[in-house]
Amino acid sequence: MSHVPLSDIPAPCWVTDGQGVLRRYNARLAEWAGLPDPGAQGDVAVTMTDWLTPAGRIFFETHVWPTLRRDGLIVEIFAYWQPGGRRSGAYVSAKRMEHDAEPQYLWLLFAAEDRQAFEQALIQARQRAQSQAEQLQEAHARLRLLNGQLQRQIHQTQAENRTLSKLAAHDPLTGLGNRRSLQALSQALASRPAPRRPYAVLMIDIDHFKAINDQHGHARGDAVLAGVAECLRRCARQSDTVVRYGGEEFTLVLPDADVSQALVVAARAHEEIARARPGGLAVTVSIGAAAALSDDADLYEVLQHADEALYAAKSQGRNTTVCHSSSRR
Repeated sequence: MSHVPLSDIPAPCWVTDGQGVLRRYNARLAEWAGLPDPGAQGDVAVTMTDWLTPAGRIFFETHVWPTLRRDGLIVEIFAYWQPGGRRSGAYVSAKRMEHDAEPQYLWLLFAAEDRQAFEQALIQARQRAQSQAEQLQEAHARLRLLNGQLQRQIHQTQAENRTLSKLAAHDPLTGLGNRRSLQALSQALASRPAPRRPYAVLMIDIDHFKAINDQHGHARGDAVLAGVAECLRRCARQSDTVVRYGGEEFTLVLPDADVSQALVVAARAHEEIARARPGGLAVTVSIGAAAALSDDADLYEVLQHADEALYAAKSQGRNTTVCHSSSRR
């Protein structure tokens, strides 16, 4: 048993013979019992009963030693010790070992004050852990609450942004898209997979609108604008887009349509507006038509052609439709 690494044991530890005489011990026991350093030369004539109180000696002689000799093991037996004259409670465990046919006993001591301090430290650590766990639970609950509030705020902001985007791209008087909405339409037309079918554009202008405002007032003028917008909605196909381009000008974009189909819609618009009498007035419109004949035609380029055709229609006396020269086959 000379090879047992007592120095590695972080508690007072020693080996005795059957009479309790020390054979070996570690530095922790030397410190606890006031013994020489375990590396010093020579034997130390110490019997472990020297450390016991009188009552402790009786307890060891009547219980501890008989139990240890019979069972070969004792675990955490409490006794009062008085190493160096100071009284101290401690727990001791021991195990019998055979050494050259002579039993020896390995002892391990744990001072009661150390154990109490250790247990108190465990209790405090548990209390701190419980307190931290409660704080974490409260923090998690608070985070869940804040996250819920944040998600609701995000959804509300997104809804408000969608509303603002819709308002920014729509004309409040007529309920139609405004010029800004053409940007998204232009991107949609440009992103269609090849081969792309042609599309057509109508630019529509209310004839003599300034005179309507001057003679009948702006309220009547607004009624005319709203009425013309409604007529154009009724004339348009389901796939078409009607936009208030600005002032008294409107745009009608007809996907998958050539100029001949656009002219049919334009003729319907003339007839519907004449029949409906927007704002209770006899109103006419001038219309310019243009078509995108190539796959890479830009919407704004086609709009420019339709606007040029509209100018020609107004120059020809209004209340008519003119097709741009680039769209004629």
